[in-house]
Amino acid sequence: MTDKQRSAYQREMDQVHVPKAKADETLRMMLEENRRLRAKENEEGEGKKAGRRLPIYAGALAAACLLLAVGLALPRSGGYQFDKVGLNALVVSAAPKGATVTEDGADTVLGTSAEAVFPGWEVASGQTQAYPMGSGTAHESVLTIRKEGQELRATVTDYEPALFSTVQKEQQIAGKKVRLAYNEETQTYAAAYEENGKYCVLTGRMEEKAFLEALKGILEKK
Repeated sequence: MTDKQRSAYQREMDQVHVPKAKADETLRMMLEENRRLRAKENEEGEGKKAGRRLPIYAGALAAACLLLAVGLALPRSGGYQFDKVGLNALVVSAAPKGATVTEDGADTVLGTSAEAVFPGWEVASGQTQAYPMGSGTAHESVLTIRKEGQELRATVTDYEPALFSTVQKEQQIAGKKVRLAYNEETQTYAAAYEENGKYCVLTGRMEEKAFLEALKGILEKK
């Protein structure tokens, strides 16, 4: 089928990137509605008027179906958008091999208790390191935190991590500016935000909705 032979509706569906199955279903609904309107007006003895009105009905219905399709193509879970990023953006730690492990405990985040930074989450493992960066010293805390069967990897640094630089779009979540990302290869969701001069990156392999709920829970308690 050439582009000219495709209906205006089908071409519009292509432009909004609606899945083929959904576009076909919407088109089927539109055609059935047209047939219903035609039958109704024929029964009322207004066949001639029906021929003039149907294009109007079809156009209105197509517009409504298009709006429905566009809505389905928008980001899910409250309208938040996740930038697609490569694996390199998820490599948060810049610590070289042999970096000095500080005296902070496994449940400490750059000198602050993990409970204060991630309230309600249990620290499964953690480590804080210090290493040269430029003319100074960089610090980072890497933790695995768990809550109610869910697990997140949290990295807190005193320098701007790769993910924060890669994702430029900031979105408001629980009153805070957050940058969201997703890696298709590993099916990993990630969030980066800055707070009190420190940067935090959270990553997790779970459903999008579950990740956002976990993120909101952490940010709301800060």
